[in-house]
Amino acid sequence: MKNILCFGDSNTWGFTPGSGVRYDENTRWTGVLQRELGADFRVIEDGSNARTTVYEDPCTPWRLGCDALPVALVAQKPLDLLVLMLGTNDLKFVDAFSAARGCDALIALTEAVQARRESSLVFPNGVKILLVSPILIDPAVENDPFGTLRNAAAESRSFAKYYRHVAEAKGVFFLDAAAVAQPSKIDGIHMEPESHRALGQAVAREVRRIFE
Repeated sequence: MKNILCFGDSNTWGFTPGSGVRYDENTRWTGVLQRELGADFRVIEDGSNARTTVYEDPCTPWRLGCDALPVALVAQKPLDLLVLMLGTNDLKFVDAFSAARGCDALIALTEAVQARRESSLVFPNGVKILLVSPILIDPAVENDPFGTLRNAAAESRSFAKYYRHVAEAKGVFFLDAAAVAQPSKIDGIHMEPESHRALGQAVAREVRRIFE
């Protein structure tokens, strides 16, 4: 059996647009991924609302990806693949280029955790990472007077370009989530069930290709 850790933010956690309640495990893209891959794979979810890559949010503590990722890697080992999809919440503070740099730092951190060789390797067969650039942010966010991503829609359109550059430079696999999934018009940020399904299926296709 191959173990896959999916590390992300509210769209990995399963935030329902409008209500904020969590989609059930069969609706979330990680659940779709598990269903598509079958019993030969174990999909491990680690999503957190408002999680960033490396940028501290003074208003929302305990959301730094660079703090949580090493813990998740060590806790969930042995792993065969890390699926990393973060960066949307970085746009509260920085641009898409800097969000991609944050993911670059998380990839380097993963390699550093692997290099420690504590008791056993996190990735016994070598580090494998699938970097997923986030879905776009819809201009609907501009209608939320209290939203923290009101000016991020245009910047999100550069996610795929910069993330692809990071993936190529780091030698990791890449998938553009925005090519298959869209944000809801309700809040402009989170996915509805059809996009969760499409993303889970797309990630499954990429996972099969990685391990073929």
